[in-house]
Amino acid sequence: MSRQWIEPILDRSDADIVNRTAKAFLNVGDIRRIESNIAYLSEQLRIHGYSFEAIIPGNWSKDDIAKVADLERVRDSIIAIMQTYHELEAHTVTLQAMMFERLDFTNVNDIEHVLFDVHTLLTNSDRSKSLGWAMGMAHAGLYVGC
Repeated sequence: MSRQWIEPILDRSDADIVNRTAKAFLNVGDIRRIESNIAYLSEQLRIHGYSFEAIIPGNWSKDDIAKVADLERVRDSIIAIMQTYHELEAHTVTLQAMMFERLDFTNVNDIEHVLFDVHTLLTNSDRSKSLGWAMGMAHAGLYVGC
């Protein structure tokens, strides 16, 4: 099953809390997006040749409330993804230290930002491979007389 990347919310702020905007509250839609992006990235990592266990998002209804165990599963999944890319080790420490009992908007921004960073790395990797292949073909053409 091919999944699609869902644009994360990266700009939650104190103003959202004060003004009680939708971004001020972690809801089922946020959890669905985060878990869907986790599943998307795990699928992409396998496509790119990484040995990576599939991550399946939970089956959330609109009335569900995330429990600490659910958030720990999300955190552990993100850490597993980050460990695939050593460039993201600084984020790993932040997430491992995160206490989900005191989850706030900065923690949720961090969660979504890590997923966004991995998505960006994978996208740039695809572009580099395509460019490298094209440059290789052009280089080969020079020697074949094309």
